[in-house]
Amino acid sequence: MLRVRAMTPGIVSLTVVLAAAGMWVRHSGAIRGGAIVSAHAAPYMAELSLRGSNGSADRFVCSGTLIDPWWVLTAGHCAAGFVGAPGALSVTVGGGRASSSDHVYVDPGWSSAGAAYLNDAGLVHLSRPDTVHLPVELAESADAPRWDPCGATRTFGGCGSEAGTAGAHVEALGFGGCGAPCATPVLRQATLNVLSYSQLRSAYAASTYSPLVARAYDDMVIGAGVPGGTADSCDGDSGGPLVANMADGGWREVALTSWSEGACGNRIPNGVYMQLGAGPVRRWIESMVPSTLDPDPSPAAGYWLTDGSGHVSRFGSADDLGDAATAGATHIEATPNGHGYWIVNAAGVVYAKGNAPRFGNAPPLPWGECVISISATRAADGYWLFTNRGRVLAFGNAPFFGDLSGAALNGPVVDSVATPSGKGYYLIASDGGVFAFGDARFHGSMGGRRLNQPVADLVPTADNHGYWLVAADGGVFAFGDAHFHGSMGDARLNAPVVGMVRYGAGYLMVASDGGVFDFSAQPFAGSLADDSLPAPVIGIAATR
Repeated sequence: MLRVRAMTPGIVSLTVVLAAAGMWVRHSGAIRGGAIVSAHAAPYMAELSLRGSNGSADRFVCSGTLIDPWWVLTAGHCAAGFVGAPGALSVTVGGGRASSSDHVYVDPGWSSAGAAYLNDAGLVHLSRPDTVHLPVELAESADAPRWDPCGATRTFGGCGSEAGTAGAHVEALGFGGCGAPCATPVLRQATLNVLSYSQLRSAYAASTYSPLVARAYDDMVIGAGVPGGTADSCDGDSGGPLVANMADGGWREVALTSWSEGACGNRIPNGVYMQLGAGPVRRWIESMVPSTLDPDPSPAAGYWLTDGSGHVSRFGSADDLGDAATAGATHIEATPNGHGYWIVNAAGVVYAKGNAPRFGNAPPLPWGECVISISATRAADGYWLFTNRGRVLAFGNAPFFGDLSGAALNGPVVDSVATPSGKGYYLIASDGGVFAFGDARFHGSMGGRRLNQPVADLVPTADNHGYWLVAADGGVFAFGDAHFHGSMGDARLNAPVVGMVRYGAGYLMVASDGGVFDFSAQPFAGSLADDSLPAPVIGIAATR
């Protein structure tokens, strides 16, 4: 087992404040009605602490979970005070050595309403990956009947009707009850029961915060507790997990501890947790940490195709966000949460649609050099433009990790893409040569091998432990932990393949005539192969 629900910020919620004197925190009790457990029982559990200064001890702040070697998940109200000062945060996973963080993010929809919170999720990016402890898995859509009050009626848009899952056992884990300064936080675990949504609303009917557990938030929160409040999470447990045993025997994190009116079983002994199996919080986490993508995502997913004139065609659930209306479009890139995209043309002019922010265009390029792709950071606070000569231009908060300027290449660079963490990127040449920068990992290439057609694209896996290369004839080459799902290598194509994108548990590829080839578990959403196009298709981008 493993996981414990985190602190409820109600009347006694955790406080993290950046004041003139610096950051300070306040804590009280630990998980109520639980038992002390070994850190080895939940090696993904993380302690978040304010770094001590001038030799003073670190001050424990909140609980969290390792969800990826690079990322720790916690509550938004725990992370908010560190967004501008990530270096002040110390992270200890699995009772091991403390690590440093270099970036802290809070869900863009996070807000505080007194002692309650909306979109209460935060992510801490570690300075170095934790390759020792196994990350906890987040609940998947297929897991819903095991813990979700909606059971099998959960849809992409919310709760259909309440099912019989209410009353299911979940385990809450957290390090609450550790005073500051705290040398050795103690991990505790308690068994709670999932509430139906009607039970949660009834519990808060007379509360100031009743509007925050209304039906509109059924895709964001769940409630959990026990009669009489004999077991509950408490201060310092915030950001810790609720975990549940799934049908396959595995334990997964279904929610993180957020708030309640009166923590520690007092006043209203039913805590409110940010659910992670579906809804806006889960979608934000997936946009930031692609390795957490549900391998069985909603069939409502979709994609965009764009042609050389900047015209965009949408399929499935992809939003209608408009065209770029530019000559010489070369690439389309979706924003991390799939609610926008960038289109760039050969001159390096960037067109931003939906929630895609714009940070600038390429400067005038030398004769013969053109921009061939654009890729964004995971927080969408910057992007890189890549040229056919291997030059990299960074905008916004996108860091520069190096490029191929001046290098002698056997073939031009045909595509470039950021790693899932946004801490590096790959450059790919037409001969299949792969060049890795930052945290991009080299797993092999086609350089020096005989190809029937030039390589057109590279797509990294969600965990960045592998990638696929696709050639113009639709041949797919898998490296690292990338699974081969199929190719068009033996098929006769009317037009060459020009792009590929990760999609669900597999991938999609697109040809210049708009033909889309689906190698995933997702329903096929359509193509343009039989349509008259103003210009050849140049790329594909997925909503998720």
